[in-house]
Amino acid sequence: KEYRIQNTEYRRQNTKYRIQNTEYRMIVNKYILYIFFLFSGIFFSCSEKELNAVDYISWIENDDNGLKVIKEFGKLVFEIQYKPYDYIIVKEEKNTVFHDELAKKVSELEELQYFTFRIRLKDQSVAPIRFNLSDETEYNRRLEYFSFSMKNDMFLVEGADTLDCVLYHFEPDYGITSNNTFVLAFRLPGKSDEYADKTFIYLDNIFEAGTVKMKISKKSLKNIPKLKL
Repeated sequence: KEYRIQNTEYRRQNTKYRIQNTEYRMIVNKYILYIFFLFSGIFFSCSEKELNAVDYISWIENDDNGLKVIKEFGKLVFEIQYKPYDYIIVKEEKNTVFHDELAKKVSELEELQYFTFRIRLKDQSVAPIRFNLSDETEYNRRLEYFSFSMKNDMFLVEGADTLDCVLYHFEPDYGITSNNTFVLAFRLPGKSDEYADKTFIYLDNIFEAGTVKMKISKKSLKNIPKLKL
């Protein structure tokens, strides 16, 4: 009789263990499925996102997405915009581009990386080139610097490389805009890493802002959507 009682208790404990073990496996499986769907959603939302030309341009130019970085200094605002190849092409083609054209035009751009740098006043009352001028001589000095010499004070740090500005164009404001705009290009780094941080450096010689640094993170570069054609 005592043996039967012990045997019954053993079976009861064994059944309880199997139930607990089954419940544990169910919880683990639910957790694994949750993690799988979570990371699947992140992966597809980041790397598989496709946008039409208009939405693609808006995404690139939205500073919340990290490809446009803005930094304030006193009354001034500095802005750097990274420009992927697809972005440059759809802007030039007025949002209309075909697959074969895109591939050809990208191949023409591939050896460099492109940016637009802007300087403006917070109140946008006047373009910075005309801000706090003492006389016409100072304006001419700024105009010459913006037109030719400023490129020597701009660099891009990427990985172990510090890259010089190799293409540079100053867009005159003609007294009708509140921005001073500079179109820039830098070579690719020696050891190309598609997703390395890009830190733009401007050594300011006009507005006493000192060394202006603005970083475009590799996370932001990874999140660039595809252009839907």
